[in-house]
This record gives sequence, C-alpha cells and structure tokens, in this order.
Amino acid sequence: MTMRSLLPALLLSLLFVGPQAQAETRRIDNWEIIYTVVNTTFVEPEVAARYQLVRAEDRAFVNIAVRELLPDGGSRAVTTRIEGRSWDLMQNQFLEFQEIREGDAVYYIADFEFTDGELRFFDLLLAPEGAERSSQIKFQHKVYAEQ
Repeated sequence: MTMRSLLPALLLSLLFVGPQAQAETRRIDNWEIIYTVVNTTFVEPEVAARYQLVRAEDRAFVNIAVRELLPDGGSRAVTTRIEGRSWDLMQNQFLEFQEIREGDAVYYIADFEFTDGELRFFDLLLAPEGAERSSQIKFQHKVYAEQ
C-alpha cells in the first residue's frame, strides 16, 4: 500500500481518536449516518494539503459517512448528496462537502471557521444513493482551539 493510498485511511482514523474526535451515529430508516467534528490542527500537514484543509486553531471540519444497513445484518458504504450549514452566535457558514473514497469507504468532509469555546450548530440534508427521500440531521458540538 502506498503512502498516497494511506492518506484517506489516516484521515478516516480520526473518527476514532480522542474525545475531540468522538464519532456519533444516527439511524434513519435503513441508513446509518456517522459524523464527527475534528480540529484541523489534529491532521498531519501532508494530509491537510492533500484535502485542501487549512490547518489553523480556528478551523475544524465535519466528517460524514453513510452506510446502508442490509437485510443480512451487514452494511455497505453509499454515496450521498449532502447540503448543510453550521453556525454559532457570530457566524453562519454554508458547508461545501468534498467526497473522499478509499477502497469501499466513502466519506465527506467540509471545513469551517469557529470561535474558541463556542457551541456550533449543524443542520444537514442528506440524500443517500437509493434513498426515496432526503433526511435531515441536526446536531451541536462545542469546538475549542488547540492549546
């Protein structure tokens, strides 16, 4: 496996490290939506450059993956259209998601600016491949600058 093919896997692994990158899961119909918010300073410079993430104390990104739950109890990654925004008391930002594929994994990231210690609100509309309708998820996350 080359370093180039490892980069998305390394970024995806952020879902499972540290309390700041704790993944959450929602189930809507037969879809499992996995999301997390991560400070860009937690990403190695090479990985950030590859995905055009600005590494800064006041920047973070939301990472979304959608899996279809199969009748046999398994699941599979699916492509998804995602629109959304994030806001706090000072800023309202529309999120521009980019798709990342690595093998069978498909996930989406969008970066945003934040103010240290502010509670960020997220409102996302997802349309997974094969879904009959779009689904909305809302969540909040308190983001801190790396000290």
